[in-house]
Amino acid sequence: MDSDVTRVRRAYEALGAGDLAGFLAVLDPQVEWHEMTGLPYGGVYRGPDAVAAAVLAPIGRDVEALRVTPREFLKAGNRVVVLGDYTGQGRETGTRFVAPFAHVWTLRDRFAARFEQYTDTAEWRRALGEPGPPGRPSIRPPTPTSWFQP
Repeated sequence: MDSDVTRVRRAYEALGAGDLAGFLAVLDPQVEWHEMTGLPYGGVYRGPDAVAAAVLAPIGRDVEALRVTPREFLKAGNRVVVLGDYTGQGRETGTRFVAPFAHVWTLRDRFAARFEQYTDTAEWRRALGEPGPPGRPSIRPPTPTSWFQP
């Protein structure tokens, strides 16, 4: 197995085991971490400490029984794309969720220099009991009859 894929796989294993230090050890000291806009944690963070404080700690506060389950690892040059699912439950709402993800890891000198997250932000926000992003209307599924009305 490719060493970059092995390193990224180890990051998920550490995260799943609750080993924060092991997870952060995979990150470059200057990692550029892109969390999806539309999430309460959305934004760009630099460095492992910023990732831990602005992403991992708040998620741990807001979500119970979070599982990050990678299903497929795809190698492309110095990138590893991981496809999988988040599952968990909003701590305040009790609402369970499943949100597919694609993570793009860019590795440099054996460390993750960049991380990009793509996921279903509406599913996360529903579980957290949060409205949609500012300036956007909430998306509600149409009733079956409204699909056919002119």
